[in-house]
Amino acid sequence: MTLISNLKYGFLVLFLYLFDIDCLIAQENEYIDWREQMKLLVYSPRYFGPNAFPIQDLHSGRIRQRWEIEVRGEYHYNSGDQTKDLFARLFIPIANGKAGVEVRGVIVETYVTDEATRKERHAAETRPPITCNGDLIISSYYQILQSDKWCDISVSGSLKTASGNRLCDARYTDAASYWFETTAGRNIFQNKDNSINFRLQGMIGFYCWMTNDLVHRQNDAILYGYGGSFKFKNVSLAANWSGFHGYEKKGDKPVVFRSKLDFEYKKTILSLRYNHGIRDFLYDTYSVGLVRCF
Repeated sequence: MTLISNLKYGFLVLFLYLFDIDCLIAQENEYIDWREQMKLLVYSPRYFGPNAFPIQDLHSGRIRQRWEIEVRGEYHYNSGDQTKDLFARLFIPIANGKAGVEVRGVIVETYVTDEATRKERHAAETRPPITCNGDLIISSYYQILQSDKWCDISVSGSLKTASGNRLCDARYTDAASYWFETTAGRNIFQNKDNSINFRLQGMIGFYCWMTNDLVHRQNDAILYGYGGSFKFKNVSLAANWSGFHGYEKKGDKPVVFRSKLDFEYKKTILSLRYNHGIRDFLYDTYSVGLVRCF
């Protein structure tokens, strides 16, 4: 009986010891310091919030002639992330419309992610514990060719600052990025007073952003877009496909279908947008904006 009792006692001690070790391992995995988590972040659109890697809007190829101030509310949705933000934009034409400067960015952002998305992105929190602000983007535009007979061609360069916060939640990268693009557009049809026209446009360029990879410190991508627009008096409708194609093959090839419906009345534009992520950008985006022109 003494031997059996000793065996039972030994098995009990061994079980408790192994159970305690498993609990310690589980706790260690569950409570990894958020600073260590940040080393595991994947710097690509698939594994960050919807505003971390902005895809250049497809323009008409002709630089706008008016000052524009825009404020837009946006709602980005996927099954594991619901994000709301307030976006603002200022466009200033210069040199009689031959060039222009634009400043834009997300003023404030709020989000809710599920636990599975948090773990996939190696994020610290599922909700913002403090105010989340976005990056500032500065763009310059130059008109290379303006011709109703041939086409309009413009070039632009953009710089995204590292002003956004909540890198630990995979919302903004806390790193600069930049891109250059050339856009060409041409009216396929227009009437004499240009109150009705149909236009096609395309974009090609280069996109670069910094990463946390010690070997590949930056990711380079081909930027592209193509689409069309239709205008009838003070109403316009535009649709396009835009994206970029990185080389690391880690969620860095986003493609987005964009659509926009604008109503203009006395230099004020009501803008309704819907964007659908097709690849590596997993959001549907709904937005309402007001643009004031001068």
